Parts: sequence; C-alpha cells; structure tokens
Amino acid sequence: MCNGSADKMTSSKDNTKIEYLPGPLKIVKQSRLDDDQRLVEQKVAAEVQKDLENYIRLYDEMRESLGGWYICSDLVKELFEPYSESKDSRTKYSYAVHHTSSVVSAEILCRRLGSVENVLAQLRQNKKGQASQISLVTGPPGAGKTVATARGSLFSKCVFETNISDHEVGQRRVQEILDAGWQPTILAVFADPLTCLDRVVRRASNEGRVVRCEAIARIHACLPDTLIMLNRKFGANLEIGIIDNSRDFSMPQYFDGLAPLNSLRCKEDSGKLRKMLIRTLDQKYAPTISEQIYAEIRGE
Repeated sequence: MCNGSADKMTSSKDNTKIEYLPGPLKIVKQSRLDDDQRLVEQKVAAEVQKDLENYIRLYDEMRESLGGWYICSDLVKELFEPYSESKDSRTKYSYAVHHTSSVVSAEILCRRLGSVENVLAQLRQNKKGQASQISLVTGPPGAGKTVATARGSLFSKCVFETNISDHEVGQRRVQEILDAGWQPTILAVFADPLTCLDRVVRRASNEGRVVRCEAIARIHACLPDTLIMLNRKFGANLEIGIIDNSRDFSMPQYFDGLAPLNSLRCKEDSGKLRKMLIRTLDQKYAPTISEQIYAEIRGE
C-alpha cells in the first residue's frame, strides 16, 4: 500500500506536527478548514477507507482517466459527491478532499506499477523502450500541466500528475518506479508566477477548483532545487524534461534536461512570492471574483 498523503497542496511546515485522519491509509488532516469543510473531509476519508477498491474501479471507468492511464488527484476529486455537486462546492471543498484524493491517486499508481498486465508488457519491451516509461508530470498550479500530459502520451505507459517539489516526495516517487522495474521520466512545467495566478483565478471562476497562493509560491520556489537533487541522485536512471508554458498553451517550449532552470527559476523565496501573489490577488482580482473564491485562493 502506498502513502500518497505527501503529494499535497500544503506543506508539513504549515503545522508543527502532521495529524492524520482515522483509518489505515494515513490521510493527512488538512489545516485551516471551517466546521462544514471538516465534516466533509472526515466523511469522504471514511468512505474511501471503507471501499478503496471501488473508488479505484470507478476512477478507471472515468472517460477522462483514459482507462486509468492518466492519474491525477484533481480528477479523483470528481468521485466525491460533496465536492463535485457544483462549481461552488468545488470551491468550498477543494482542500477538504485534497489529501484523500492524493492517497487514492497514489494507490492507483501502485496498481499500475505492479499489475500483471504492466509487468508482462514491460517484459516484451526493451528496458529503455517506449512502453517501459512512467511519466511524472509536475509543476506549479496554473503552469498548464496538461501540455506535459499530452507530451507524455507519446511514450508513457502511465502518466501521474503529482507535486514533487518536496525533496523526500520526489525521491520516493522516482524510487517507487525504479523498484518496480520501470523507467521514470519527469516532465516539469513552468510559467511565470503571475501567469499561474491568473490561470488559477480564471479556472476557479469557470470550474470552481481553487489553489492557495501559498501553494503556487512554495512549488515555484522549491521545485527547481528538487529537480537538481533528483538529477544528481538518480543520474542516467532518470530522464527529466522541462516545459516553459509562460506565453501561451499553443506555444509551449520543450527542453531535454535542466538547462532552462536558471532562467525559469523565481528570484524571490516562497515567502516574498506569496506576498506578491496575495497583493496581486487583492488589487487585480478581488473585485471581480466571489468572496468564497477570493478567500480560498488567498488562504489566510
């Protein structure tokens, strides 16, 4: 059984001690929820832990998952009725169901890595062959990770959209793939932080799903160093590609290796970047979005 609770929009630094919800899956208890959100968090986590296999089956049957080939915790959330009822409910409960959806998506990845079908497919392919690759798609919220998912479809047996900006999470994800006998590939998507914020706000207005400024800032600040660390640790056993999606979704720039990181790296640390994003949210977007969207993205 995998632990997906570390693929998260919040960091362990948010609390002096990480708390877990009751149950065997070690689902992290989300910080800063109101009473209604907390009840939904508990209800969804309890239901998933009672019937995990059924939720995995339902996910595989979703048209958007492409038979389970595309694994994404945001798509898993659509299985949870309190969240998926409406645009407003997606806004209100995005964080209430996030850690549960992360655990489910990690469990789905475990099934893909270890399934008999995948093992047989791997044995029929060269070790470096196309069908032996597993892609980890990562990047700040709003960067446009869908462009990397499309890229991954060219050569991957499975695409897992995940946050690996934390060193330990990134190392664990890559090692899991290697231990299962597959070739890991990371596709990291970047865009200017203010561009990411603009896309996050527009998506929230159109679909309801929200991400806090803190998460945008933290992943922007931490992901480059994590990619460098992973490259040093795993060397030729790990392929890394960078996608610059700052300008337009129709014109992403693809790079093999880490050469573009210096130009894409934010000069500000996560704290300064978070303040800049909140200031922009207050000045540019607050008058045009709902109070709920504003409060959830601001995250204070």
